[in-house]
Amino acid sequence: MPPVSDCSDGDQIQNVSFAGINNDSGCDSAEGYSDFTAGTAASVVSGSTYTLSVTVGDGGDEVVGAYIDFNQNQLFEETEFFYVGTTPSGTLTTSIAIPASALAGSTRMRIRTFYNIWGDDPETLYLDFGDGSCVDVTGLDEFGEPSYSETEDYTINVTAGTPCDGTPTISDATATETSVCGSTTFTVSASVSGTSIGFSYQLQSSTDGGETWNDVGDAQSTGVFEVTGQAAATSYRVTVTCTDSGLSASSTPISVAQNDGADCLCTSNESNPFDCNDGDLILNVTIGSINNDSECGDTDYGYSDFTGTIAALEAEAGESYPISVTTGNGFSSESVGVWIDYNQDYIFSEDEFTYIGTGNATDGYVVTGNIAIPTTALDGPTRMRVVVAAAVAANFTWEYACGPLDPESFFGEMEDYLINVTNDLATGEFDKGIVGIYPNPAQDVLNIEVASGATLNTVEIYNVTGQKVMQQTFVANAQNTMNVQTLAAGVYIVKLATDQGTSSQRLVKK
Repeated sequence: MPPVSDCSDGDQIQNVSFAGINNDSGCDSAEGYSDFTAGTAASVVSGSTYTLSVTVGDGGDEVVGAYIDFNQNQLFEETEFFYVGTTPSGTLTTSIAIPASALAGSTRMRIRTFYNIWGDDPETLYLDFGDGSCVDVTGLDEFGEPSYSETEDYTINVTAGTPCDGTPTISDATATETSVCGSTTFTVSASVSGTSIGFSYQLQSSTDGGETWNDVGDAQSTGVFEVTGQAAATSYRVTVTCTDSGLSASSTPISVAQNDGADCLCTSNESNPFDCNDGDLILNVTIGSINNDSECGDTDYGYSDFTGTIAALEAEAGESYPISVTTGNGFSSESVGVWIDYNQDYIFSEDEFTYIGTGNATDGYVVTGNIAIPTTALDGPTRMRVVVAAAVAANFTWEYACGPLDPESFFGEMEDYLINVTNDLATGEFDKGIVGIYPNPAQDVLNIEVASGATLNTVEIYNVTGQKVMQQTFVANAQNTMNVQTLAAGVYIVKLATDQGTSSQRLVKK
């Protein structure tokens, strides 16, 4: 039994889900240990892989580990340890492979979480200090203090697996989300029931209602897949293959809708707020026609939205604009950055970030710089974000776009404005309905549709940094297609030149 620990300050296990176990708990014991081995047991098959999810409290940097006594010798050994992950709070997920050598029958599983008080390497925390399954891995007990941690034990029933044969039967696909933003990570899964082993699983996706299916990533030994975002509404299915027979079957698909981009815009908010109440704030933003004095706006979240109250800056692609930001003096260093959503996807990416500078008492906390509008910026109203953070220059990165990076260092403020981009890539009185591209998103072939009476001359494709990555010249009456298979997944600007003008259009490459 592990030593007494303190789980009363959020350093606790709140849920364990694994192969039939779905147990809600909390800090239910004064000793920091709970024995759930008499409760619902997990059912697993040797040679198969399963997903373990552990939800922990908000005590701090929680490090979660799991042990399974596969050889049933009443000892948890290093070879039986699984690092689950680290988080300040919330749910961690990992895959647990049950070895083919695991003994059949009732087997103990131990779940532990520790507050990483000394900032040790979380991946080796349980292995660096003796028997991590039973000791205080933080060493606080050596000072006569209990660790900030909790331990829970469960039972799993192991059944010996038998090699599969014939055509497998697979369950319907499920997804952890029904509708997502472009950068949302979610899970798609399907499973084969029974005690057979020797399966290979492949995730597939379709954006045309199931007419065509494309592999997503590589095949794997489990039917649980992590999807790291999508660009459009997508259907998913899992195809399972019995390795011995070579026969396959596909699950019934599951559809995941795409949220409107405006609903996905990140800001500093209740879960990740800036604090501008201590002098770490924006006092003025000046760029072109914008000259806005402000104070600490939303004092709860440190965010102000001026997109509806301050007239937009009229900006031209390819031009550069000086910017001046006056900050408060809450910290010796106040760093300023600007993000402009040039591709209008409501996501502030690294390519859209400009570091303006870091203010201090010497320069009166006035930070100046220049914003260069790339030639690939889309026409129309575009959101611009200004952030000041109490951070030295070396620590201020593009990742501040959505709020503070450290829950312990959250002083700063965020303000949003609009700029109206005019892009000369679209020339004259050109009717953009004359030319268009499809499918969008595209996987392999991009079709260019030209209205009757117009002639397509050239197509150029640029990445979001303005670099031309592909070009093709067309002749009259030729098939208007481009092979884009070699392009990396991402967002591109397609410049389409016809005898009646030029248009720039956004392309998502899958």
